[in-house]
Amino acid sequence: LFDAYTPDFDGWRNFDFLDRAIRLPHGVERILAGTGAQAMYASVREEGALALSGRIQPLPREPVLAFQQAVAELEKDVLRQPAQWWQWNIFEYLRRAEAGDLVTSPINKK
Repeated sequence: LFDAYTPDFDGWRNFDFLDRAIRLPHGVERILAGTGAQAMYASVREEGALALSGRIQPLPREPVLAFQQAVAELEKDVLRQPAQWWQWNIFEYLRRAEAGDLVTSPINKK
């Protein structure tokens, strides 16, 4: 999971996500660097009305690369099943890669 959004936090990293720029707090990188822990990416998706599938995969050992790959994997999962992503309600805040930059959510994009 990403850090919770707070507008006054100043430790951000910019990423390309869903054909747009987003900024995310880099707490995951700090935790990985400080602990030496192995980062993992995990996801679950619906495979039908009564079935789920999941996957867990290791990410690179280098914290910045691990976070970059996690964002890339999340983007693939969101594109595959956009209705399953629970952070659409804060997408506008994540989109603020530059101060004052607000664009409507791509969930309504045709």
